[in-house]
Amino acid sequence: MTSTAPPGTLTHPRDAAVAAGVATLGMAVAGPFANMTVLGLAGPGPDGAAERIAAGQALLGLAITAFLLVAILDVVLAWAVWRFFGSGHRELPALAAWLRVTYAAVLATAVGHLSTALGIATGPAPDDAAARAALDQFTATWQLGLVVFAAHLAVLGVIVLRDHVTPSLLGVVLLVAGFGYAADGVARLFLPDDAVLLTVLTGLLVASSLLGEVALGIWFLVRGGRSR
Repeated sequence: MTSTAPPGTLTHPRDAAVAAGVATLGMAVAGPFANMTVLGLAGPGPDGAAERIAAGQALLGLAITAFLLVAILDVVLAWAVWRFFGSGHRELPALAAWLRVTYAAVLATAVGHLSTALGIATGPAPDDAAARAALDQFTATWQLGLVVFAAHLAVLGVIVLRDHVTPSLLGVVLLVAGFGYAADGVARLFLPDDAVLLTVLTGLLVASSLLGEVALGIWFLVRGGRSR
C-alpha cells in the first residue's frame, strides 16, 4: 500500500497509524475502567441501587466521561483504519470504519442511560427500581452495540489477514474476538446472566479483544506506515 502524501500530513499512512495506535491504547485504559466502575456500582439487584450510585456518584461521573472518551476515540480509530488500509483493500476499510462509528453512536446512546441513573439516584426522590432500570437499559443498549463491535473486529481481522505488512497473527486474534463477541451475544439470549459459561466466555472475550487490539495498537505505533 502506498501514499503520495508527504510525511507530517494527516493523510500520510504513518500519521494514520499513530492516530490508530494512540486511540486504541487510550481505549484499552478508559474502557475497562468505565466498565468495572459501572459493574461495581450496579450490584446484584435493585435493592440499594440508588444508594450505591449516590455514594459513588463521583466514580460514575468519571465512568461516564471515560465512556464518552472511548466513543470519541472510536471515531478517531475509524478514520485511522480507513485511511491506513483504504487504498489497498477495496471497500472493507470503509465498512470497518462505518461499523466502528456505528458502535460509537450506540455506546454514546447507552451512556445516556447512565446519566439518567445518576440523575435518579442523586435527585430529590431516589428510586431503586428506576435507577436499576436505567442501568439495565445501559447494559441492553451496550450489548446491542457489541454486536456491531463484533462485526467490526471480524472485518478488521480479514483486512489484517489480507494485508501484506501487518502481522497475520493479529488478524487471527481479531477474528476470534469478533466471532466470540457474536457467540456471547447469542448465548445471552438463552442463558441467565449468572451462568458460569457466560462468565468464562466474557473473560475470554475481554482477554482476546484486549490482546488483539492492544497488540495492533502497539504495532501501529511502532511499525505502522513506515514501510507503506
